[in-house]
Amino acid sequence: MLKVKNIHRLFSITLIFLALLTFITVVAPVTNADQDIASKATDAYDFPIKFGDTEWETLESHDAMLEACQVPESILKGMSTTGLVETVLNYPLYEDMFAYNRLQDGFDAVVARFNGLQELLGRKDAGVEVLAVYHDMDPTAIVESWTSVDKGKFAVDFHSIEILLSQDAILDDLTKMQIDQLLDEALKKSQGKAAYPEIYGWTGLESTAMLAGRALQHIEAAFNEKVQADENLKAFLETGSFAGTDLPSSILEEVSEYLDNALSWSSSTRWDPEDYLTYEVETPNGTTVSPTYKDLPELSPALISYYNSWADNYSPGNAYRVATATQKYNCHSYAWHEWSVDNIYWIDSPGDDTYWNDGSYVVDYSPNANNIIRWNSADHSGVLSVYNSSSVGQSWVFSKWGSLPLMLHKMSVCPYTTTSVTFFEPES
Repeated sequence: MLKVKNIHRLFSITLIFLALLTFITVVAPVTNADQDIASKATDAYDFPIKFGDTEWETLESHDAMLEACQVPESILKGMSTTGLVETVLNYPLYEDMFAYNRLQDGFDAVVARFNGLQELLGRKDAGVEVLAVYHDMDPTAIVESWTSVDKGKFAVDFHSIEILLSQDAILDDLTKMQIDQLLDEALKKSQGKAAYPEIYGWTGLESTAMLAGRALQHIEAAFNEKVQADENLKAFLETGSFAGTDLPSSILEEVSEYLDNALSWSSSTRWDPEDYLTYEVETPNGTTVSPTYKDLPELSPALISYYNSWADNYSPGNAYRVATATQKYNCHSYAWHEWSVDNIYWIDSPGDDTYWNDGSYVVDYSPNANNIIRWNSADHSGVLSVYNSSSVGQSWVFSKWGSLPLMLHKMSVCPYTTTSVTFFEPES
């Protein structure tokens, strides 16, 4: 149930918050940890507008950001695949994917909106080029003088390339020998990450295991049969939804056995999401909301620092960070269950559907402050704070961006497509 005291204060807090933020200067997240992805390329596209640029702050919608970051077709088609890999990994909105509840959903959304990634996934030599970059990345190459933001960016770079490598369009064009090389690299990366839990955390293990599991499926029939027979394993490899450490550890153990390569990775904090399942959350009509997880283990300190910095610079003047990045709660829990930064419940889809399916909430055709918003084309929910009837995209919304921070943003300025949304109000 929503906290009533928070509901009554939400509108006035928004106005005060916006007034204060008028005087805040946002500093670009300059990091020293950029790994100069595929730096040998000479024809990679240099995006004319990037995070932190003055011009970036003039882009007043996500659509405008997307348009500014497309690669001209005349350049794109003639670019080498090496240069294209660098272009994709340096795409300013590539990290939009981490604002989604499921990593694969986020990746698919980025693909649908960026011509550079579409081009790369259609190249037959893309896998070889991406694998070459992955081979040269060392998770233990941490520089002592780096800030926490630098370290978080370094960790995110591994997430970014591992989700790219794990796509069928990439794996399908690799030979068995090349996939064996990829699996060997994944094992090395997992062991390197394990030495720095304060940087990579358990999510670092997940992205490596997702890559390794998908790659092993391509060449090992016995493992693929095991995946089809295990509902949780199959769901993780298909969606990239969080899996804790037990499931990813078992995947890496399978890879180690396949390669006949002793795996030295271990975790002192192994956990399984099923241990955090709860049936405490109910709709106003008393229906249990499931699946819901309570008090999940937190992201690494470095990832929290980087995600906070990223959010601070996403769109100054149009999107503001209200609270820190956290794995404790997500958009659905914040919007439908509790408008509080102390929330500790993560409501996974389709749990959020329960709120309108049982009649607790009904569609409001005359939107107003405190409506719950459902993004129909994305797995996302938010709370309407200030409604602009003349320009709906200029309405202000509170929403939690996946594991990223809770944001106060214009409806048109977020990583989700806003062409179709539904407004809900509590049933009277």
